Amino acid sequence: MSNNSLHQSQESTESNSENSIEQNVNLDALQKSASNVFHVQCTSIQEFSEGGFHKVYILKMEDGKEYIGRVAFPVYSQWKTESEVAVMEYIRLNSNIPVPKVYYWNSSVNNPVGAKYILMEYLPGIRLCDIWSDLSMEKKKMFLLKIIDIQLELKKLSFSKIGSIFFDGKNDQFKICHVIESDFFTGKRATLSAMERGPFDTTNEYILAFIRNQILYHYTFKSIEQQKY
Repeated sequence: MSNNSLHQSQESTESNSENSIEQNVNLDALQKSASNVFHVQCTSIQEFSEGGFHKVYILKMEDGKEYIGRVAFPVYSQWKTESEVAVMEYIRLNSNIPVPKVYYWNSSVNNPVGAKYILMEYLPGIRLCDIWSDLSMEKKKMFLLKIIDIQLELKKLSFSKIGSIFFDGKNDQFKICHVIESDFFTGKRATLSAMERGPFDTTNEYILAFIRNQILYHYTFKSIEQQKY
């Protein structure tokens, strides 16, 4: 194995270890929360999917309706959940892009569920990656054009600063605050108060802050050998 490969392997192992996820979610409490929010008994909860930052459950209600319980892993601070909810609401109010409606959210781990979570609309469907190879060229073009339309509509939503969207505490009003990105927050980065997280006025400020943050992180937590690499 080359030195570069060895370093990359070490970095990958440390990253996986640093961001390893251990979480105890009180599913009974999640069901009770759904029952309270939707004013009908949640009769069952089923694990649906898991990603790098969340575990998703389908909540089935006594009236036959289904909702999503999206539980965050303890990788980010509460800011990630707060910004995600604000982003979905901002897009819902300022575009024609279909996004699931958020009915309730809690960005603290100090709740009966024991984790940050969102109760949101369940939009059933088929993942494009599961059917892509079976689609005709015309169907593929149609889907890609729809994706392009969404990207173009998002491009119209511009802001005066570089950062993440949050609620500002007023009626349906929003503000741009610190950047919510993994390289600014995940793992031990979250403990560094000197991290520059914005918001930033220019792209140049953002890039320089990113570089300084990486230097700070490596000098604080990595060995001399890793720092040199």
